[in-house]
Amino acid sequence: MLYYIIKLVAAQWIPRYLFVYCRRKKSLAKNHLRHFERMHRWSTGFIVTGDAVCAFNPIHGQGMTVSAMDATTLQRCLQEQQRSPRADFEQYFQHQLANIIAPAWLLATNQDLRWSTVRLRGVRPNPGLRLLHRYLDMVLSNAVVDPKLANAYFYVRILAAPPSFLVRPRMVVHVLAVALKRTAKRLLGRKEDSIFALSPEGLSSLRARPGYSKPVSLIERTV
Repeated sequence: MLYYIIKLVAAQWIPRYLFVYCRRKKSLAKNHLRHFERMHRWSTGFIVTGDAVCAFNPIHGQGMTVSAMDATTLQRCLQEQQRSPRADFEQYFQHQLANIIAPAWLLATNQDLRWSTVRLRGVRPNPGLRLLHRYLDMVLSNAVVDPKLANAYFYVRILAAPPSFLVRPRMVVHVLAVALKRTAKRLLGRKEDSIFALSPEGLSSLRARPGYSKPVSLIERTV
C-alpha cells in the first residue's frame, strides 16, 4: 500500500533525478528500525523509505498510519526543497522521517516487550520499562470507566497524539484521581459505574481458552 501512496506523491512532487527506495516485504511478527539518518556519508539523489527503514509487528495495526505519515513527510520535504533548495536534502528527509517514526516505534516495541518470548537485537530495553507498563495498565484499567482516559489512549494508539500525552502532569493526576475514586467506592461497598470494556476476569478467561498463545516477536534496531 505504501508503494501506491508514494506513487501518488511522486506524480506531482518527486523530481526525475530523485530515486526512492521503498522495499516491500512479507509481513512478519517483528519490529525493525534502521537509522539511516545517522549515516555520515550519503549518496546524492537517493532516499530510503517504507519498510526499508522501519516495519512493525502487524498486530499493532500502525503500518498504514505510518505509511501515510511517511508519504506526507516526503511531500512536505519536497515542497520545502522547491521553495528553498538545500544541498543536504536527502539526509534532511531521513532525519524528518526518523522523527515521524519514533512515536510509533516506542508504542509498538514497549508493548511487545511485555512478552518473555520477545528477542532483542541491537537495542536495549528502557530501564523504566516496568514502571511504564504498570502506569499504562493503570490507564487502561481506569479507561473502562472514564471517557477522558479512553479517548486519550485511543488518540495515542492511532498516532493522533504523541505518547508523551499520556504522561503529562495533568493526565497523570487525572489517572491517579480516577484510580483513587474507584478504590474508595470499592472500600465503601458502592457499586461501580458500568464499564464498556473487558474486565481483568474477562481477559483471563479469553487467555485460558485452547489455542491462545503468546505472540513471538523480534525487535531489531540497526544503524
